[in-house]
Amino acid sequence: MLAGTVSAPSVAAPPDGRDANRPITGSAATAATDPKPVTLTLVTGDRVLVTTDASGAPAASALPRADGSVPLVQTRQSGPDLYVYPESAVSALAAGTVDEELFDVTGLIRQGYDDSRADSVPLIATCAGDTARRTLVTPRGAERGAALDIIGGLALKADKKLAADFRADLTAPRSRSGSGLKKLWLDRMSLALRRARRRHEDGPREERPADRARRDRARRVHPR
Repeated sequence: MLAGTVSAPSVAAPPDGRDANRPITGSAATAATDPKPVTLTLVTGDRVLVTTDASGAPAASALPRADGSVPLVQTRQSGPDLYVYPESAVSALAAGTVDEELFDVTGLIRQGYDDSRADSVPLIATCAGDTARRTLVTPRGAERGAALDIIGGLALKADKKLAADFRADLTAPRSRSGSGLKKLWLDRMSLALRRARRRHEDGPREERPADRARRDRARRVHPR
């Protein structure tokens, strides 16, 4: 079972142990190299602030809810990815009814699902049977998408502003929305779509010499 703790970014370091090559916190060098903090709303409705230091290491802290309370979260580093597990997701994660990738905050940001670029969370709901999928009541705060017959699933899009309502509707006792639901998955963005989005955001990319050489070789081998 996951143990809940309130996470907070670490800002202090022993003065004698500072890496000489690391910019001093708050310096102009740090401001130039550290990416801006990113806000991300999870499918539970909890919001986290994700930061990256000058070395590229990510950290996350829970942001206050509308009522001012701060949710308990646990973080886990797996390779380059940082996972943030809110207390409200512990039972679903333990039961295996929710995809762990919905809490990979660095992965979600890579795919463009942070709050500055997406106002909803794309999901796939797999159901216990075809009848359950056909009769599944769309949870509050979600938009019903295409039926995915090959996996016995259904596409959903959860509005981030209503994510707390979405979670509550799925987990409420005797919920018609949760009845027959087998697992909730992140609808991962394909690599091709991520590249297309990056090209759109970054603008035309300057052709590298290696790319130009590869194109010229292809033309010589396969002339038009």
